[in-house]
Amino acid sequence: AKNAASATTDGIEADVTMAVTDRLELGAGVGWLDAKFDDFAGGQRYLPCSSFTGGLVDASGNCAALGGLGLGYEVANLKGNTLPFAPEWTGFLRAAYNHPLGNLGSIAVNVLGSYSDKFSFSPDNLYTQSSYWLLNGSVAWRSSNERFDISVFGSNLTDETFYTMKNTFNLSGWKIQGRPREYGVRLSYDF
Repeated sequence: AKNAASATTDGIEADVTMAVTDRLELGAGVGWLDAKFDDFAGGQRYLPCSSFTGGLVDASGNCAALGGLGLGYEVANLKGNTLPFAPEWTGFLRAAYNHPLGNLGSIAVNVLGSYSDKFSFSPDNLYTQSSYWLLNGSVAWRSSNERFDISVFGSNLTDETFYTMKNTFNLSGWKIQGRPREYGVRLSYDF
């Protein structure tokens, strides 16, 4: 691993929450980020072996030992590349509704949609994650004495496929998929 000589990160975030009524609350937020290497002269840039002349790299660079298959690397200046895990745009939309039921307690509904723009997983920007939305939600009942709760929840409700990590490996790479659609029930009691 090598350190970049310098990088510049500029960004701005804004969010707002508004009580539409005493029962309904809406929120939204957006973030913009410009994060790039100013200079990274000793960076490693991974390339498919077929892009090297004859499919071979130098004695220390992987492809020759693999018969010209997989990935090889070259030392390059990664100036101008985006920093890893730095999407240009992010955002969210949120709605929360609480409905009192008198002696029967109350019902609360929450919905949250979050957005991430495309980003890379490494300084060479070889592997990237496409932009995606995640949708989460819950419906909860709380007793009138506020001691007992039961909620039904779901995350990644649209079953969006996304990745939390991608990295290089001799013959190509590996990746870790983010959590798929999940749902469940939570019970809680305050003594």
